[in-house]
Amino acid sequence: MAELLQDEAKLKALFKTAFLEVLEERKDLLHDIIEETLEDVALARAIEAGQRTEDVSRREVLSALEGSHSRFASKRALPKTSAPWTINPSARDSKH
Repeated sequence: MAELLQDEAKLKALFKTAFLEVLEERKDLLHDIIEETLEDVALARAIEAGQRTEDVSRREVLSALEGSHSRFASKRALPKTSAPWTINPSARDSKH
């Protein structure tokens, strides 16, 4: 039993050493993990906030976007559709 505890302690120490080496040598991995986590938390909060607001039509959203960002709006008109997320293939393939 004592030998098993010693092996477990050695394995734990080895794992800690390896983990610390990875953190020191690949700080970018830790950075990416933290960044992804923060983005996920922010997205979850945005979704929750959106669920507490009243629904608006697609037209209202597009109108607000065109009004507030008119200098960035594309000169090409958006395809007219009743389905909210369909793409007009001819509009997608046309030149800007």
